Amino acid sequence: MSTQIAAITIAQFAFWALVIWVVATRLQERARMRMELQMRLVDRFASPAELQQFLESEGGRKLLGSLSPRQSTLPRILLAVQAGVVLTALGSGFIISGDRDLDQAGGALVALGLGLLGSAVVSWILARMWGLLPDARTRAEL
Repeated sequence: MSTQIAAITIAQFAFWALVIWVVATRLQERARMRMELQMRLVDRFASPAELQQFLESEGGRKLLGSLSPRQSTLPRILLAVQAGVVLTALGSGFIISGDRDLDQAGGALVALGLGLLGSAVVSWILARMWGLLPDARTRAEL
């Protein structure tokens, strides 16, 4: 019985490692594509004055807005909070169920959930310090 539990636990960790690897690869690919787009944009203009003129136009402002990390910071933090709450609740349910086989999985889920919540708090604090989140005045204008 303990061999089966160990195999299931290893399979769960392997699954989550695969999920994390896929997500990290996707994020890295997105960053690479964004960099390539920016390089192509810079290469397209013959002089810095032409680039500046484009960036000051309506289309340039929209492009810069889409490339800005400000728009994606808050949803990512909220996604981490949401996932943290769900994993913590699911893990707590496993632990509360009283099934000894689920206690270990429940503890792992609670730890993952609390880790996500902690990372969301740290991300929020750092994003505020670095000016990546709009302040109250900016939100009121939106």
